Amino acid sequence: ATSTRAPPQDLLSVESKVSPNQGKASLHQKERAGASFDVEKLSVLLMGGATNQERKRQAVAFAEADPILSQMQRSAHYSTDRRDIIKTLLKRLHHIKHLEDQGAISLELSNILIFDIGFESGGLGLHAGVFVPTIKNMTSKEQYDAWVPHAMNLHWIGCYAQTELSHGSNVRGLQTTATFLPEADEFEIHTPFVGAVKWWPGGLGVLSTHCVLYARLLVGGTDYGIHNFLVQIRSLEDHSPLPGITIGDIGPKFGTNANDNGYLSFNRV
Repeated sequence: ATSTRAPPQDLLSVESKVSPNQGKASLHQKERAGASFDVEKLSVLLMGGATNQERKRQAVAFAEADPILSQMQRSAHYSTDRRDIIKTLLKRLHHIKHLEDQGAISLELSNILIFDIGFESGGLGLHAGVFVPTIKNMTSKEQYDAWVPHAMNLHWIGCYAQTELSHGSNVRGLQTTATFLPEADEFEIHTPFVGAVKWWPGGLGVLSTHCVLYARLLVGGTDYGIHNFLVQIRSLEDHSPLPGITIGDIGPKFGTNANDNGYLSFNRV
């Protein structure tokens, strides 16, 4: 049966007193004023110190003054089609990187605008928080010099391809294989059955050009367990999947729809 119960009167009274334009701000101010603790001290603690707090406040002020970013900051997108959400995310990223390339803002401010304030960072948050640290900390100097600059300037966007359809985050149970081919001095990446399809990695569905792939290392018929591999998955020319790769977006979710969770499989790549 359909419920016809009316909303609580206290909620109606709050809604009637708050205009659409000032609703969030006035409610926030009211709650902060009534807190039993020092709001400013908590803010400093959560932001990692007074210096970081000031940097973020300056970034917020910049975004509010920017004619493009200010409109995107205000967009309440939880009821918006997720394709439009991702388009807005990409437009926002393009605008911020354009400002950086023109010398209008620093790399530090660019990163704060992208990852720390306002609109969801989506898959870009995983790029910065997981993909980049992995290739920074688990590579030789030669690999570092060849790969990290591409990731830092967003010429590459990467994701963390671990979770599989049948194995979730049970790392020991992962079944994607990376077989070493000594005659070619290469690794062959393969998804042996549907349960080994990578499923749910954030940033994979639309954004990523590369991934840190977790797969079983097979050498001469011996299974050496799970290792990670840097794998390009989309063309840098037209963003299409590379040969032998099936990739896509898993679709809408209950939340965080700016994050394009995806699926990925390999046919002896």
